[in-house]
Amino acid sequence: MLKKWQLRRIKDRKAQKDYLNEHPYCEACGMIAYQVHEITFRSQGGKCEENNMISLCMEHHLQAHFRKEPYLRKEELLKIKGDKV
Repeated sequence: MLKKWQLRRIKDRKAQKDYLNEHPYCEACGMIAYQVHEITFRSQGGKCEENNMISLCMEHHLQAHFRKEPYLRKEELLKIKGDKV
């Protein structure tokens, strides 16, 4: 039997897959999206909801996780997301 957190993770992954199907291009540059990024991390209270997700290419996803400069901070991601609405 699956635990509660495992069921939530399955639901979250499906929501991310659905979001990527609806937004197949990087919302920062327009290239093919690599993955869906949660703007507010789960560890900071973020949820896997449409208003907290953004499709990003590999380059921008690395920048959003502070692995490549220039970094994409939460405020910048929210601005990109807001410009698309």
